[in-house]
Formats: sequence, C-alpha cells, structure tokens
Amino acid sequence: MYARPELYLNDTGPFNVTGASHACVFQENESQHDKGDCTDAPDPDSYLWYDELHPSVQASRVVAKAISDAIQRRSEEWITWLS
Repeated sequence: MYARPELYLNDTGPFNVTGASHACVFQENESQHDKGDCTDAPDPDSYLWYDELHPSVQASRVVAKAISDAIQRRSEEWITWLS
C-alpha cells in the first residue's frame, strides 16, 4: 500500500501515505492542559493512516478483503504465503 497507493486507496484526493487523515495539534495553556485541536481531511479514503498510530479505514478494508479472500480460498497468492 505504501509503495503503490493507487492500487489500494481511493483517489478522492491526492494519495497520501505519510500524513494522517485525522491530524491533531496539541497545545498546553494555563487553564486547559493537553487539549488538542484536531482536523479531519475531506478525503480520508486517499490516506494510508488515520492518525499517527492507526491505519485508515480504507487501509483496514484492503487488509480485511485480503484476509477474507484467503479464508475463502479466492486468493492463491495469500493461500501460498499463509500455508
């Protein structure tokens, strides 16, 4: 997915494999500690990452489909790799 995002991510916007579709900027002030100012991208399915730690929904869909295809024996590539 990282090397060839055009095969896996939706092209609702430019492909982004290094940024996150849900980005937060954390600021500390006197009255509120560690409150984050978060923004969501308008085209989240073109991102590989949801935030700094989690894969995007689209990336999770791709992985789930590959696992489902292997379980149902619809993907020779993954069946060979898993066996």
